[in-house]
Amino acid sequence: MRALGDNVQNHLGILPLFFIGCSPSQAASIINPDYPAAGVMISANSLRSRKSDFKTSSPWIMDSGAFTELSRFGKYRSSVEDYAHQISRWANVGHLLCAVAQDYMCEPFILERTGLSVEEHQRLTIERFERLCSYPLPVKIMPVIQGYKVSDYIAHVQQYNDRLDQGEWVGVGSVCRRNGSPEIIGDILRAIKLIRPDLRLHGFGLKQTALENQAVRELLYSCDSMAWSMPRRFKDLTPTIELAHNYQAKVSKAVTDSVQKRIPVTAGAGNGQGRKPKWNNPKTKAIRVPEDLAERLLDLARQWDESRDNPLGVEPDLEPNPKANYWGLKTEMLITHYMYQKLKGKIVELLPGGLVKICWLNGGHLQGQIETHNPLFILPLGNDDR
Repeated sequence: MRALGDNVQNHLGILPLFFIGCSPSQAASIINPDYPAAGVMISANSLRSRKSDFKTSSPWIMDSGAFTELSRFGKYRSSVEDYAHQISRWANVGHLLCAVAQDYMCEPFILERTGLSVEEHQRLTIERFERLCSYPLPVKIMPVIQGYKVSDYIAHVQQYNDRLDQGEWVGVGSVCRRNGSPEIIGDILRAIKLIRPDLRLHGFGLKQTALENQAVRELLYSCDSMAWSMPRRFKDLTPTIELAHNYQAKVSKAVTDSVQKRIPVTAGAGNGQGRKPKWNNPKTKAIRVPEDLAERLLDLARQWDESRDNPLGVEPDLEPNPKANYWGLKTEMLITHYMYQKLKGKIVELLPGGLVKICWLNGGHLQGQIETHNPLFILPLGNDDR
């Protein structure tokens, strides 16, 4: 892959690079000079019938147009060979960083369109990536990790095996419709990082809502979004470039954590006071309490909430053995030795890479990874049935 330009330097582990989606004709003027995106994302579909070159003021990524192809047609209308020719055609226009492989998303409505399973979509994603890489292309191809449940993504990473180079820049698919649940996106990214901490993860279609989540920001290397154009679909007459510039400013403030998150302590679902708090399954109720007691009551509420995440319904040991504790990444709760013994008796299958499939009490399953050099039992997943 070509080295990133000076204006596309990632603050490693701190700020994700943001690529703003646009058409070829917008690429020259869409970057906000005050809050510049790292570059632009242009769909191969918008280039298919184009004859002339276009100008761009920043590096760019060529997207395969997978979402449009599969959601509208249930298949790719162009072959891998056609896409390879298209990449070669546009490789010398501006600074093309990479082209995204023709992946297969795994959202339920996409599966209905194709009539295939998640496993088949994962297999086809790898097959198209391998075939595309067999052509002598002048730019790097970005592979895509696909799935829907967190365990799907873990399985797909393992299926790629050594096809993913050390430090590979890879896409994470089927997350764009989960912007409203950044904790789920965080679970997915965290699980991938658990298996391959070296990978640089790109989140497709992740907008400001998801980027306001600190865990998501810290796990991402880059992301893209075309959410800035949404107002135009609702007859907003604001000039296109102004909308794009305003959105880049919002994203910049979100990733630098300088925007004030609208999450008041009493915020609840649908009350107009901000996004839902973590405890959003039951109904919420605003109450008035003395200010000096507010934080203590919130801490107590969080403890009650975490107890609902205990899949075994087992209370932790009061004095656990410090050498036999285990950390649950999803719930960020301590799994004690006693709880582990309960889990240990439910192991049904040892998977490649040290993963263990474990049945738990509600008939679902979760997966964990035993670190042989460390006495921790890591549980990256929660309920696998979501």
